[in-house]
Amino acid sequence: FTGTWQGRFGAVWDLREGRMAKRFDGAHVVGAFRPDGATLCVGTAEKHVFYETGSWRILREHARSEGVDLAIAVAFSADCQTVAIPHSRYQTRLVDTKTAAVLATLRNPEGVATSMLCFDSTGSTLIAITAAKDLLAWDLVPREAENE
Repeated sequence: FTGTWQGRFGAVWDLREGRMAKRFDGAHVVGAFRPDGATLCVGTAEKHVFYETGSWRILREHARSEGVDLAIAVAFSADCQTVAIPHSRYQTRLVDTKTAAVLATLRNPEGVATSMLCFDSTGSTLIAITAAKDLLAWDLVPREAENE
């Protein structure tokens, strides 16, 4: 996937065939593949759209908060069960990839804007890189599970 910043479109490229496989129009387009490659999420300032790879059938869409002017890519957990969707630059939703249920809403400290998201390798921590290049971390392990 190649995205764009102040361009015209993002795209998926078929490197074997040397051609564009799918074009995604927009001035600022970002994308992230699910770790198993089955799904691509394309984000713009207005929404995130999940596509089935290959067929490019739309699986679902998540609207972003009003007044958002910057696309931020989603982050998938390594086990493909959870996706972190930036609802705004200050709020991230954790969503179940099978049911699309919102599992949690994470809020940044006042005035701290997210520019990138990623999970650690176990999926137990979500990291946000801020616009000021600081890191925010959320421990996603329920407290009662630690004592087991």
